[in-house]
Amino acid sequence: MIGVRFKAGSHAGHTDREIMRYGNRGHGGQSIGLVLRDGKLMPTTWGANNEYVLNNNLGDGSWHQVIWTLQSDTAKSYIDGQLVDSRSFNVNTILGGGIIGYNPNPAGEDWNGPIDDVRIYNRALSAGEVTELYDLEESEEVDWTQSTFELVEGNFTWHEA
Repeated sequence: MIGVRFKAGSHAGHTDREIMRYGNRGHGGQSIGLVLRDGKLMPTTWGANNEYVLNNNLGDGSWHQVIWTLQSDTAKSYIDGQLVDSRSFNVNTILGGGIIGYNPNPAGEDWNGPIDDVRIYNRALSAGEVTELYDLEESEEVDWTQSTFELVEGNFTWHEA
């Protein structure tokens, strides 16, 4: 299972933006990953027959959680805690390194935007566990312009994200 929360930035320059990848990089079918293609989620193993694009707009500038599970040759895609796709999917993932927000190809497919809560599990999560994670990680929009802080001791530096 791989999962991540992200907020998509501009897709200018290339239609694909790699969010994350895990496994043996460089060999089709031996790594699993999540890519945004024209703002839509594409779970992939980087092989011609091992990727598909879901019909969800995740390039809307909002935070989204994506979890992709694989168990008994069935892949399930969850977006914001909801199951949006289930299909037969066969991979041969080999243990290896992980990449977050970067594609080693010089094609300009690096991620553009914040990434948070990256997760890699050695098992598929249940639908209930996915919902629990979504509820746990759901972000609140905070208006920091109306906030005040009291510095009790030490130094404080503020960087607006």
